[in-house]
Amino acid sequence: MQHHWVRQVPNVLLNTLHSRRTTENINLLLEEMIIRRASDLYLTVDSQPAFRVDDVIHYHPCAALVDADITQYLEQVLTTEQLDEFHSTFELNVALNFNASARFRVNAFRQQAHAGIV
Repeated sequence: MQHHWVRQVPNVLLNTLHSRRTTENINLLLEEMIIRRASDLYLTVDSQPAFRVDDVIHYHPCAALVDADITQYLEQVLTTEQLDEFHSTFELNVALNFNASARFRVNAFRQQAHAGIV
């Protein structure tokens, strides 16, 4: 069921985002999250980035992520101190202000020897 207030994402906008090698920079995934009006973004090893929109999971059209991708995303959004805490406790919850247009709760975790981010 789709609510009348949920807008459809223009395909041309998503195509532009996808053509910019979206998976190299977490900021582009966060932009897409805003455009899609997603409530969650799941970044885990062996899976494509996934957006939760109205309780439906939508996968990004890219290759499955590897450990190096997750590490890169963590390095892009966490401070050195936060990275140190994550590496010692294997979990971290922080807030991320994004381009003055959004604020995200970030949960970084380690599960089955791989890092992940929600």
